[in-house]
Amino acid sequence: MSKATYRHSTRLRMGFRLTAQAHIAQQRYYDAFLKGYPASNSFTACSPIANPNAIVAALSQPIPSWVCYLFCYHINKEIPMVSATDCRRDLEKKAAALLGASDNISLDLLIRRGIPLSAIDRVDAYGVNAVELSIISKKALKHRLNQGKPLNPCEGDKLYRAILATLFATSIFGNKQKTDTWLHKPRKAFGGQNALQASATTPGYNCVVTLLERLRHGFAA
Repeated sequence: MSKATYRHSTRLRMGFRLTAQAHIAQQRYYDAFLKGYPASNSFTACSPIANPNAIVAALSQPIPSWVCYLFCYHINKEIPMVSATDCRRDLEKKAAALLGASDNISLDLLIRRGIPLSAIDRVDAYGVNAVELSIISKKALKHRLNQGKPLNPCEGDKLYRAILATLFATSIFGNKQKTDTWLHKPRKAFGGQNALQASATTPGYNCVVTLLERLRHGFAA
């Protein structure tokens, strides 16, 4: 074996180990988040998004294209990542549970009938304030509480998009501080609004999801 081949094989083995650790850590963090457990620093530190230099350092030197192909093939085969579809489906279930949906009543039916006002307190714990986001005014909220009336379908739909965007961001950034910073920063992509304000409309929400997907895959947004 030549020295060049030996160096390539060594970097490849290092890349396998580092990437495997990163994938496993990200999977464990994601599972912990869905179950409501706080994520440990070790999970976030090993995440490819939080610390991509660990893998880049191991593969900093040129490697033949066939080696890269083989490397990616085995990583995807042996240690599959959580797909975007599975991630979104799990987050939708979590958001639906926070709003009061259950096996007996679907989220769609719940929004049409009216989300109970108790859901406002549950989503507020995640940083989604219905009054501050102008989903419902303070006066109207007080009036609904006195009469025991739920949110109307339009208000409920806005609240659902806001909490879903928040949960998605939290699953990516890993802690509340980073999530709040990203969600409340006005951005040109949202017409000068922040992510939660943009989520008031379906096109705005789709734009928020697009940027979060870019971050999820390691691209700047």
